[in-house]
Amino acid sequence: MRKRIGLSAIAALVSSLLVVIPLAPANATTGTTHPAVDETNAAANFGDVNYSLFVATQKATTAVIHPATAAATTGHAARSTGLLAKSTATAGAQTASVSAGGVLSLYTEVSTTVAITANGGSFATPAQNIGTATAIASTTPSNGIFFPKESATVVAVLWTAPTAAGSYTITMRTSRATSNTVTAATALSGGETGASIVVTVVAPTHDVAGGTNHPLFPAKADDALFVAVQNSTTGASIVSSASTTNDGSLTPRSIGLLTKDSTVGTAQTATVLAGGALSLYANVATNVAFIGSGGSFSGAVVANSAATVSYSNDVKTVFLPGTTSQLVAVRWNAPTTPGTYTVSMNRASATAQVTPTVGSSGTLTGQITVSVVAASAGGSYSAAYSACNTRSNSQGHGVATGVDTTSAITNGQTAYIAFDLDDGYDAALDSGAIVVSATGGALLSLAANASTAAAGTTSTVVSARIPSDQVVQVTQATANAPMTTTVTITFNGTTVCTKTITIRGEIAKLTVSNVGTGDINSANSITAGATTWMAATIGSVDRAGLFNVTATDSAGNTVVTNAGGSYAADSATLTTTVQALSVTNTATTVSSSADTFSGLAFGTWTCGATAGSSAVKLTWTNSGSGKVVTSDAFTARCADDPYTYTASFDKASYVQGEIATLTVQFLDSKGNKANTVGNHGAATVTSPMMTAITATSSAGTANKTDGLRVYTFTVGGTTAVTAGAYVAIVEYASLLAGTKQTPAYKISTGSTDVSFTEVLKAVVALIASINKQIQALQKLILKR
Repeated sequence: MRKRIGLSAIAALVSSLLVVIPLAPANATTGTTHPAVDETNAAANFGDVNYSLFVATQKATTAVIHPATAAATTGHAARSTGLLAKSTATAGAQTASVSAGGVLSLYTEVSTTVAITANGGSFATPAQNIGTATAIASTTPSNGIFFPKESATVVAVLWTAPTAAGSYTITMRTSRATSNTVTAATALSGGETGASIVVTVVAPTHDVAGGTNHPLFPAKADDALFVAVQNSTTGASIVSSASTTNDGSLTPRSIGLLTKDSTVGTAQTATVLAGGALSLYANVATNVAFIGSGGSFSGAVVANSAATVSYSNDVKTVFLPGTTSQLVAVRWNAPTTPGTYTVSMNRASATAQVTPTVGSSGTLTGQITVSVVAASAGGSYSAAYSACNTRSNSQGHGVATGVDTTSAITNGQTAYIAFDLDDGYDAALDSGAIVVSATGGALLSLAANASTAAAGTTSTVVSARIPSDQVVQVTQATANAPMTTTVTITFNGTTVCTKTITIRGEIAKLTVSNVGTGDINSANSITAGATTWMAATIGSVDRAGLFNVTATDSAGNTVVTNAGGSYAADSATLTTTVQALSVTNTATTVSSSADTFSGLAFGTWTCGATAGSSAVKLTWTNSGSGKVVTSDAFTARCADDPYTYTASFDKASYVQGEIATLTVQFLDSKGNKANTVGNHGAATVTSPMMTAITATSSAGTANKTDGLRVYTFTVGGTTAVTAGAYVAIVEYASLLAGTKQTPAYKISTGSTDVSFTEVLKAVVALIASINKQIQALQKLILKR
């Protein structure tokens, strides 16, 4: 008998399943976007239950966790610290950036068990949840918080970013089904990913003099020392009031601070006027001491503490007691004598304690090398801290780097000169008289670096703007005409930059070079990377062809040919032998220097069925002016692939140490000198008393237009030779119709020493000569 199940029981079962097995949404809620930094926090139920994760985009000096008491109240009082940016996503693939040691206040609405983990940083416990939040046991470097299942509740937690800059990932894993649930033990792998945030942690950087004082975070204890970069307006330096841990960085003021670098550790630098004062502050959790190599300290305070600070007799050291994360602040009074001084902060550690009587012990945490100067070098142009450089049309906007572009400016493009002028402290100069002038009639305009000015109409521009991140735009005086101009920039009468710029004109001449020989019955469209007459990789592009063509303007500048016109054959010069011309790879880039290899275009031609040659011409039509440019005639030859060959040396005899040249002439099956694209295969060369310089075992093509290939050898190499007559054997196994070639040659040692045989021969000849003279003398005597 079947048991009946009531409707109420079915409803309860379905309800239970819906809680335990949440379905992943196909898409995030329509229109759901995460607020940006400083915008009102999103409500916890703003996204998809179980699959969204929110960051409090409202900031405070102290992070505040979401109370998790209601889902609909927009963000409640949740606050983050150090948040710099947040993407608009609410589920997967979120991004955020935060200062090192900052705290992200995270929250979301869930209806099942979830865990929030990270591969760096730390989570505060307990986290907020109507139920009980259980801390996940650390599995370095991952850690997190596990939230037991509650029906439609808000969970929240504070995540403290690491102090080391880098990329870290926060992941929320959600229970999916009975077989795919999340527990405290499976928080790093169970369930499925409901949301994730890739967080970029940015190392703290110090603002420059005159900027904004750096805020402090609770987690920044013991690892940074800050200088108040805001100068006093009252004529007196101000030490932080130190009323709370975090807002003390807002009140301090320095006197006479001229420069401050961007670091916060032990390699800081600053410049201050003699007799000035630096207002210093830091967030610490231990005893600390400030030590100066000169000057004196005063006004030292510890936040929310009645503890007594202690000064040394010479007031060059001050001890500040600390127990928990708290702000400490002090004034360093610079000496009246110019020079270089150091100001250091030491903190207590397990092995080195800072005490009132041993103030200089401990661990070095922060140090500033201070240059005390008698007068400011600010406000005046400094070549050392200013930059000026040319920039190509394709490089768009960008701050001045001081490094000129190597790209050529082509016809119709705009050349740019970016400049940024600073004073002797690397600080931006105030507005002044900027005058930009150009020779040769070039047209100029001046604009802020991130904008584009209207085309110039004159060769001189005058402006009273601030000379920071500016750009001069340079254009041709006459359309399509090449132009070289020298542009000079002055500021308040001082020449700060001089640049010579060339803008190429339209193409006025075509020069054809490196001409090979094509294959009969072929268009010779040589594929890149194949063994060919001519192949090269320029940039990332493989190129090949039977000839090169270089285009130049009327001033002789190399010009690219990938735009501004088109190639064609002069049809009147084509024949049945050479039936078409084409440029298969145009020149895409040209260096502004003397290196114009990238300005080579690669071309081919179409051969008919019969070997022969034709004097052909190539044309280029400039699209701007319509002007047609024709190359000089060049000989394009057609022949069949290598079939037979002959070989000979360049000399009949050699002396040890000389270079020998072996020339192989390849012929096609009709006896014509072979083409330069057909592969002749590898050679086997036996040449006694010679060492090959050119590899003979590599297959290839003829390397001369008339079907020749040349190999070189050293005579004897590094070993001794035996003088005599020799015969080389040259064979190409792949050319079956070819006959082994046996060129003969002689080799001598080149020595001037006389051999024993030669000496003996000379002695015998001498004796014979003497005998003949004696016989002649005897005959003469007998006659008398």
